[in-house]
Amino acid sequence: MINETDFQNRYVSGMQPVMTTPPARGTMRGGRQYRAAMQSEPQATDQNLSAAISAILDALKEEMGIRHFFGYLLYMAPSEEDMRFIMGMRENAMKHLQMFQLLYSELTGIYPLVITAAPYEQPLSYCDGLSYAHLRLQEDVALFREILFQMPQRRHINTITMIITDLLRHIGILNYLHAKAGCKI
Repeated sequence: MINETDFQNRYVSGMQPVMTTPPARGTMRGGRQYRAAMQSEPQATDQNLSAAISAILDALKEEMGIRHFFGYLLYMAPSEEDMRFIMGMRENAMKHLQMFQLLYSELTGIYPLVITAAPYEQPLSYCDGLSYAHLRLQEDVALFREILFQMPQRRHINTITMIITDLLRHIGILNYLHAKAGCKI
């Protein structure tokens, strides 16, 4: 039989006055990997900002190009539903273009000059167009993520995050349209 003193010596004596539970592994708080990543997080520098500005110019070209591409894809759409989805993605591309223009002007103090659209090849079929748009949006997400990492202010980070989440939603819509049209991979 364990007496009360043995129990206190064995279990209670080393306890902290306030019980705390360590965070679960992989959660945002705690964890060695998270703390190490936060300590080694790069600080915003002029070099990072100039790289971000250059990438924003590339993003402006991409958004202009994808807007034109979605306009072309509208003519190939086989149904009214497909047209509505593509029109929505095109409108978002125009909104993203304006957001990038504002972001560029806030970071540089000047409005971006005339931007030429990134070139694209006209697809042979509707399915080819959907596949092309799908791949191009995935590349845009990677480009915009690099811009996100260089943003110095929270509102700029929020802007890029909103654009990226729109693109991820568009990728899902393209998957739906691809499957609906019975396109082969």
